[in-house]
Amino acid sequence: MQDIATGDSVFDKASIVKGNNEAYIRELLADPTVRSMIQSQPRMSLDVKDSEGCFGLKFPKNVHVLHFEVFGVIKDQERFKALFNLFATVLERLVELDLASKEDPMFTF
Repeated sequence: MQDIATGDSVFDKASIVKGNNEAYIRELLADPTVRSMIQSQPRMSLDVKDSEGCFGLKFPKNVHVLHFEVFGVIKDQERFKALFNLFATVLERLVELDLASKEDPMFTF
């Protein structure tokens, strides 16, 4: 994984962006709404898990999961809502960029 600069100096200074596909990450973060929503959230991590899965689970081939982690306990309902909105916005943006599908992968835990 490499450090990635988005081209937005304020965002780049405030955030650590890492990934293995710089072009895709730059496209995702080219959306000012996505950047703003990320910047408004302290201490969180957002990444894509592939077939390795998370929590010891294995995902079917070609199924990737948007994994989101917040450090600490969330007690503020408004922050909780904002985090869900961020997650939904990122998923919508990934679909717009043809990096994700709206189709149900028919995968259950």
